[in-house]
Amino acid sequence: MEAVSYRFALLAQALDTIAPNASVVASGNALFASRLWTQTIADVLGRRIELSRAREASCHGAALLALETIGTIASIETVQSGSGEIFEPDPTRHEVYARAIARQQELYERLISHG
Repeated sequence: MEAVSYRFALLAQALDTIAPNASVVASGNALFASRLWTQTIADVLGRRIELSRAREASCHGAALLALETIGTIASIETVQSGSGEIFEPDPTRHEVYARAIARQQELYERLISHG
């Protein structure tokens, strides 16, 4: 689980760089199939996760980009989608993951510096 949480943490850091405090709306069959998996992601990121109600999120996004491109809608940011289930991060679990991520980063840096 540490390697997975480390990847999510890197994703969260990248997201903070380009969109601080952005909302996370997630989709995918794994998330629809497992509330635990979605909760784990929220805990690792320390962010609220909204599970998208769109089952075909990639197609939905592509259609919105096409509509924006041809001028039918002003911006994809203005399109409201129905709210899905919300997963709030647990601060205690987030701290456990944060320590594991720091440990993973330290080990990685030691490995690289001795490589």
